[in-house]
Amino acid sequence: MQKDSNILGGGKYALKKSLSLLYVYALATGAIFTFMCYWDGIFLSYCGPATFLAYILMTLACLPIAFIYAELSTMLPSAGSSLVFNTIGLNKHLGFWSSWLIMCAWIAVPAAGTLGIIDWLNFQFNFGWSDATMLGIGVISLFAWFALSLARNVIAGKVQTYMLFCAIGGICLTALLLFFSGQWSLANFSGFFSTALGGAGLDKAQWLGWAIGAAFLITPYFGFETVPALVEEGTFPIHDQKKAILGSVITCGVIYAIFYLAVSARNPDKSR
Repeated sequence: MQKDSNILGGGKYALKKSLSLLYVYALATGAIFTFMCYWDGIFLSYCGPATFLAYILMTLACLPIAFIYAELSTMLPSAGSSLVFNTIGLNKHLGFWSSWLIMCAWIAVPAAGTLGIIDWLNFQFNFGWSDATMLGIGVISLFAWFALSLARNVIAGKVQTYMLFCAIGGICLTALLLFFSGQWSLANFSGFFSTALGGAGLDKAQWLGWAIGAAFLITPYFGFETVPALVEEGTFPIHDQKKAILGSVITCGVIYAIFYLAVSARNPDKSR
């Protein structure tokens, strides 16, 4: 019984409770929000003017997964999350491989997000950094965040909360400026399902290409699955963590849809 208690986060191995619900929500939402603004060209090329619709559909597709995480993390409140869920629900082998696969995904995401931001800064401000320089800055940035997280999770939570709400405010302001820029028009939605993945008009190839592009948008939703991993460190009732899980998905889905609706119907060739 003691062994089971330790597996589920009880006993002397339990982590220190230091994270408020707001910090956990910010960590999850910030993780999902990583791909905003500097991968826009890729998303828009895959889904065209209907990119906002693709994000709405992807949000609806992710919500059932978020509900499952919310229920399982309440029943099995452990930092192991996917390892514990799959080991107890299925078997130890699937638990082992699921935890390693999700870790592999998370090894790729921070690096891709960090290099994307650095590349955007290099382009936006014309710093002239080489690939090696950007790689070095990325490595230093990741190690700095790693050290900050190890020092105390509550500090990382405070930093990410501040950065998250600044980012949300900036995105909403940008969308508002685009809507009232004089360039936004429903006429710019011609070729609604256009995609760079093949096909023309409304033929089968274009529908298939757009569907593949829409499926690719699952990438910006990585993040909400981190909440169960923080459950042992939360200062809030366990059942409240569903607010962080579902809230992160819904928040990002709404902002994604609004932002890409603003960007998609903007005509860049029209003079101000």
